[in-house]
Order: sequence, then C-alpha cells, then structure tokens
Amino acid sequence: MSGYCIVARNYRIKSGEEIDIIAVKDGIWRLIEVKTRTSLDFGYPSESVDKNKIRRMSKCFGQFLYERGLGAEEYEIEIFEILINHMSNYL
Repeated sequence: MSGYCIVARNYRIKSGEEIDIIAVKDGIWRLIEVKTRTSLDFGYPSESVDKNKIRRMSKCFGQFLYERGLGAEEYEIEIFEILINHMSNYL
C-alpha cells in the first residue's frame, strides 16, 4: 500500500457497518474493502461488493467524519482482492 496513509482499520459503527481500512492517498480519502477467496468457484472477491455494501460504507464514512469534525469533498472506494492459492504437495 505504498503512498497510503492509514488513518483507521476495521472502523465500525453501532449499526454494524464497517470499513476495513480508511486511508488518504494523494490528498483523497480512500475507503478500502479487503476481500479474500481461496478459489474462484463463486467468482472474484470484488464481485461480492454490491451497491448496498457501498452505501453502507459511505454511511459509515459519514459517521467517521462527523465524530472527528472533518469534512470530505471527495472520496473513493477501493477493493483489494486477495486470492489464496492452496497448492497440494508443494514444497
């Protein structure tokens, strides 16, 4: 995550919404969702992030800003995909 300034990890509000990582890069707030899969049987990790998840992340970010007395004119939602490849008999 070169160039990212991590501000918060696993930020959660009472209603259950969560943002995995809140960071700033190039002067822009970044809301980062980390998705991990061990296979592509159910699609790519990012495919599980739908409009509802994005809406919940935005709501959560609004609370984050409110609690700190901050404002943000611009932010981006990024999805980091991790695919773990389990190889048998590998050594």
